[in-house]
Amino acid sequence: MRPPVHRTVGAHAPDAADGARLPGGRDRPRLCRTAGGDGAAAGAGQAAHQGRPGPFRRARPAGDARAAARRARSGLRLCGHRLARRYRLARREAQYLAVTLAGLLDREAEAWGLAALTTLALARRREGDFVPLDEQDPAGWDAELIAVGEAYLRRARPRGAPGRFQLEAAIQAVHCDRRRTGVTDWPALGTLYAALLAVAPSLGARVAAAVVRGRLDGPLSGLEALPDGAETFQPYWAARAQLLTWAGEDAAEAFHRAADLTEDPAVANYLRSRARWADAPLGGVAS
Repeated sequence: MRPPVHRTVGAHAPDAADGARLPGGRDRPRLCRTAGGDGAAAGAGQAAHQGRPGPFRRARPAGDARAAARRARSGLRLCGHRLARRYRLARREAQYLAVTLAGLLDREAEAWGLAALTTLALARRREGDFVPLDEQDPAGWDAELIAVGEAYLRRARPRGAPGRFQLEAAIQAVHCDRRRTGVTDWPALGTLYAALLAVAPSLGARVAAAVVRGRLDGPLSGLEALPDGAETFQPYWAARAQLLTWAGEDAAEAFHRAADLTEDPAVANYLRSRARWADAPLGGVAS
């Protein structure tokens, strides 16, 4: 039996006017403003990914703040990496555990960032054939879950520079805001990815940032921004294929490589169909 999805923020959730306004409001999210500028976010949040995964424990009330923080960070890593990223079908469980953990830790901003991240990602989940994010109809997204995820993100307001999960959640919030505005705020995504790369320059973040660069500065700039040495990384080939398509170049091989490295059957079927279209003669029809 799958755990229920958390759809409430709790009795102590801040009002929408408390702290930074999210994309659903009129103001630019404070995370976007904090992330820009002189790179003050560099190094912030790295501690949230140190240490090996361990059991979730309630923090002791006094005298053991550092040990409690280490346990919290281990819990964040367990939820974020082992559930939300590796197992696509475990998003509901990841969201449930992330929100439960955030409620236990309460004042750990990165815990609320993870709760926001998993909730906003779950809000866009759909069944059936794979459809890329840019091609999804946002009217089909869960508006209630989006509102809850944005409330979690407001609660994740950092005292200093935002950490990794807070930035990743802010990126999800910008995507989800397309349900309200009908457009994607690519400059905001560029700002957030720049901050994320300063905090946690993972391979996945660098690939995603290259795609955003392609949107902002053209596909050739995006191709140049793709990281080297990522030939065994599936998102690299998916991103390369899309950027090549935008540039009007042959993307068939990249789509094939991306499909071969994909474990999700629905995603693999989509990529192979794109590869067939790319392989088709000019003016022909792919079979």
